[in-house]
This record gives sequence, C-alpha cells and structure tokens, in this order.
Amino acid sequence: MTTPVDTEPKDRTMVTAERYRNPLGYSDGIARTDPDPFVLRYRGLYYCYSTGETQVNVSVSSDLVSWTRVGAALQVPGRTHYWAPCTIYVDGVFYLYVSSRPAGSTDPHDEVLQLATSHHPTGPFTLVTQFFDTFSIDPHVVPDGEGGYVMFYSTNDVTGLDDEYVGTSIVADRLLDFDRLEGRPRVIVRPSLEQEVFEHDRFGDGRDWYTIEGATYLTRGDRAYLTYSGNAYERPDYFIGQAGAVLDGAPHDLVWRKHPNDHEYAPLMRRNGDVEGTGHNSVVRAPNLVDDWIVYHGRDAADPLDPQVEQRTMRIDPLLHTTRCLITTGPGSTELDAPARPQVSDDFSGAELDARWDVREGRVHLADDRVCTTAAERTRLETSAAASAYVAEVWMRVEISDRGARAGVVVAANGDDDVVEVLADAATSQLIARRWLRGVGTVIARTELRRARLDRWQQLQVRRMFDRVEVRVGDSTTLAFPVPEIAARFGLVSERTATEFSAFSFTGHMDLWGQDLDHAGHVFSVQPRRDPGATGLVAPPGRSVVLEGDSDSSSAMVHEFALPTPGSRVLFAPWGAEAVRLLVEADAYTLLRPGDASQRYPMDPPFTDAAGVAVRSTRQGRQALVQVGRRIHPLTFDDSASSRQRIELTGAGLTRYEWTAHPTPSIQ
Repeated sequence: MTTPVDTEPKDRTMVTAERYRNPLGYSDGIARTDPDPFVLRYRGLYYCYSTGETQVNVSVSSDLVSWTRVGAALQVPGRTHYWAPCTIYVDGVFYLYVSSRPAGSTDPHDEVLQLATSHHPTGPFTLVTQFFDTFSIDPHVVPDGEGGYVMFYSTNDVTGLDDEYVGTSIVADRLLDFDRLEGRPRVIVRPSLEQEVFEHDRFGDGRDWYTIEGATYLTRGDRAYLTYSGNAYERPDYFIGQAGAVLDGAPHDLVWRKHPNDHEYAPLMRRNGDVEGTGHNSVVRAPNLVDDWIVYHGRDAADPLDPQVEQRTMRIDPLLHTTRCLITTGPGSTELDAPARPQVSDDFSGAELDARWDVREGRVHLADDRVCTTAAERTRLETSAAASAYVAEVWMRVEISDRGARAGVVVAANGDDDVVEVLADAATSQLIARRWLRGVGTVIARTELRRARLDRWQQLQVRRMFDRVEVRVGDSTTLAFPVPEIAARFGLVSERTATEFSAFSFTGHMDLWGQDLDHAGHVFSVQPRRDPGATGLVAPPGRSVVLEGDSDSSSAMVHEFALPTPGSRVLFAPWGAEAVRLLVEADAYTLLRPGDASQRYPMDPPFTDAAGVAVRSTRQGRQALVQVGRRIHPLTFDDSASSRQRIELTGAGLTRYEWTAHPTPSIQ
C-alpha cells in the first residue's frame, strides 16, 4: 500500500474515565499548563496543541480527560512565544497555524501568523510560510461548505484607527490554498462592550484599547456560532463571549451578531469564586460523536496572580447548543461526569475481531489498530447494533491499483437481501450510494469526491435519521439520500480492494428540528393531531396538545420549547408523572417532585426565556439530572419511575427534540 510512513503510537486502546475534575491531569502526574488549548480529533484520539514560550506543546488523550504530554510539535530556530495554535488534517497532512515572534523580542505586536506542516499529528512540524508582516494572531481554519477553507484570526488594522472601540477585532478571509489567503478579510466581530477593554487610555489621549480574540467557529443545525475571548488574558475577568448567525452561506459571508446583542454583556463563560481568567477555547465532540465540550484555560482563583509565571491550565465543560445560543455551566471545579463514550466502538487492537462483528462476505484480518480486507474478494462486515437513527464514524484508507479501488460503509443492512452501502470510488472520484435488493444493485445517489485522496486516512461520518442518511467524507464531500425507515445494521464494505478501517464509533441518536420534526411520530403520539410546521409542534393559544412517548432509563434527552405569549405553558414529565414534572411558563419554571414542596425558579435571560427554553434530561437507572438553561437539578427516583415521557403544550411549542443512547451507567 502506497501511504505515508505510519509513525503513530500503536497502542490506541481507549482508556476512559467515568468522572473528572478540572483542571485536567496528565499521565505522569505532573501539573502542567496548557494555555489557548486547541483540540483536534483524529482516528479516535484527541490531540491538544497549546501556547508555549519556546514551542507549540502537544498532548494526546483518548477521552478528553486523561492526557499524555508528547512534547514539542513545533520549534523554529530564531522564533519564540508561540501563541494559540490551530491544527487541521486534510489528505494525510496536518496543517498547523500559529503565531510567533523573533527570539529576543519583548513586543507582542511582533506576533505574526505562520503555517507549518507534518504527516503526523504530534509532529515534528516544519515551517512552510508566513502570512503577514504585521500583528496577526489566534487562527481558526474551518471548511467553507464548498470544498474550500476559511481562516478566522485577530488583527489590529480593522478597528485600530477608530475613534470609538479602538482595538483588536476578529476577521475572516478565504484560503485560496492552505498557505495562501485571498487577501479580502471581512470583519466578523468587533469590540462594543466596556468589558472588552484591554487597556484604559492606552495612547494618553483618552482612548481605551479593546480586544476581541480567540475565535472558534462551529455549526449546529441551521445556526452558526462563534465563541471569542474579551479584554486581556492576564486579567481575572477574561471571559468567553459568543456570536450567532443564520447558516445560509460560507462562514465569512454570514451576518454575525453578538449574543444577545452588541451592547449587552452576557458572557458564555466568566470567572467565578474558584476559577478566573477563563478564555481562549476550542470546541470538540465527545467520544460518543454527539455531545459538545468546550476546552479552555483558566487559573485557580485562590492562587495569587503572577504575570511572570504561566498559570493557565486546561479545563473542559459540557456545552449545550440551542436554536438561539450556546449554554455552559462552566467554569466547573467540582467532580463531574466525564465526556460520554460511544454506544459501540472498536479500536481493532485485539488479537481477534470482536464478537460484535459479523463477517457476511469475504475475510478480514487485524493488523495493529485496524481491520483489513484484501483485493482478492468483496468483503462486508456488520455490527450487531441495529438502529434507524444514529451517528457513526470510521476512518478508512485504501490501496489504489490499476484496477481501481472502492470501499466505504454499509448504512443499512436488513439481512443479506437488502443492503444499502456507500462506496468511495477512486477511479471516478465519486461517492456512490447503492442498494442491493435480492441481488439487484441500484444506484440511489452519487456526488463528486472533493479533497479526498483515498490512499490517505479519510474520516467517514454517517448520520441516519429514519429514512434520511447523510454520509460525509472528510470536510468537503457530503452525500444525502433516502433509505427504508426500518431499523438496520451498520457495517464496513470493500469491493475487491485492499482496505484498512480504523477507530470505529457508533451511537444511537436523533436530533429532530426543522424538517426532521416530520419524524416526531416515531417518538411521540400526538393528540389532537398536529402537522409540524416551520416552528415545530405547536399548540394554539388557549388550547392544549399532548405528546406521549417512550423514555428509556439509560439515555439523554433535550427538549426545546417556545412560549410565545404570557399564557403559554408546558407541563413536562420526562420519566412519568410519578417521578418528576416540570412546569415551564414564560417567566419561570417550577420543579414538581412527588412528596416535596414545589420549587419555582426564574428564567435566566438571555440564555433561557420565553423565546426558547432548553431542558436536558439525563437518566441512568434511579439517578438523573435535569438541566434548565444553566441550572442543574440532581434527582433520585424510586422503582416506580416510568419509562414514558409526557408533554402537555398549552399555547406553546416543541421546537426541537434530541435523544442520545448511553453505553454504560454513568451519572453525576
């Protein structure tokens, strides 16, 4: 197989923690600092790149909680103060974007953005180019949805000459190639709040200097979000803010707005009594491929602030997205539930193929951390997990021969006579969905493969929502198509192609919003009948609609409600009325527990109000958590707790429903 030399660690066994406490620890027991942590997920492992005075630091983890320091990812002779790295992976190459300054310089304005590359996530990286000759920091490079990439970064020259809100802003520009910008930066977020002041009267003429930096871009549903940090990282009140946009174009073309608006201070995260200096984050998915986690740095508030000593340590907290904004309960300093594991996963590190796999065609063998097929025959293997709604991920690379190469995933197998598979075809550079029904093959859909060298490791992501499947290869190719609605098994397939598969994960999951709320009938019975519209399942003013459905004892759910009028209300029992009920009104919610006095809590604008109330419910047996906005309520049930949920909407609407399966008991 013609591939880059594979120098990655061979022991990729997933070691996961059930619980964790900030700041995060390291395998050698040494307390370390990791300012400006950027986390990349690659082949089932997490790689953290962080700021360093003499190098870019790199660490590795399998669960986001327990880390091993690898060492220096990048060191360049004559350069120092490596700030806020960002790393992406495309077609066998890791691209590391970071700023640094000449050795000996004490002026932070000498920081300029550069690019280095490597064929390995831990380096060593080699410097390729420098983008600017003037101050430029904090890159975040993301796909633009059209096969290209966009760089967010911070600079002074956009608002540095303004009379009001002078300072550092976040801009974005299209990358013509990984080492070349278009040169047409657009302002994304600019200073507008007193809390964003970096230095008062910086020039002696009464003008204050403001700083907006550390952009992180993400999309969920039909919304785009941008987190950023404000004021100065040395300050105790360094904070994380957020902006949002309707996802109707490329990242740098969107119309961005701070949440809740440009002149109201409502940070996503700020200091509390235990942690200060919270800022400069990245966002990454948990091992279960569903839950978002914010990775950031902070300082122990009990320690005296010493500007001459690095005190910023890496921390994580769960991040909830709603149709309006992001929500976190961080910064956390107590023991919490660790990021969730997949429902089913395999790192293929054993001596034999796990018993959960069923080889339906051909033969396979294990080598190091991968399962391999040969070019001699067609091969298909399936997992024992059957679902009609799930997310899955596997990494794949193939040997390309003069006969071509085709391999991919089975997205729905209902026995040998009905199999839907998606194959990446190296010869035609296409991604092809095909259904085999009683031996007859039919192409369902196809699209062009963009930026996908199949002889390099490629990430294949699959999302199935009953009769709709979406398969994504890398960052640039997506294929969506219909399938039969029945529950079916997931698998791997190669068409007479020597193929390696690695780092498989699978989680039962559904996220119903917008058009996908058409599938609410798979979860709820609704009385009287309602047709989900653009705003969800809605009860008219003064009238009620009742939804009832299953609610198993080992899962997480998110319900998002809209209460458009003062008389709107929702009576919600996630696990039956005998366990706990939640009365949600336009200005408050009440927790109703059997045998206990009712507890009423005001809404928490702008994170929770009548326009949108997100309720996250997590249960493992008799233990449960209910999170409303930024408040968390732990609950304990007796054996009478039901596995049914009931929602009564009165002049209110269910705008989103999310369900995620848990692999094993794990509760805060």
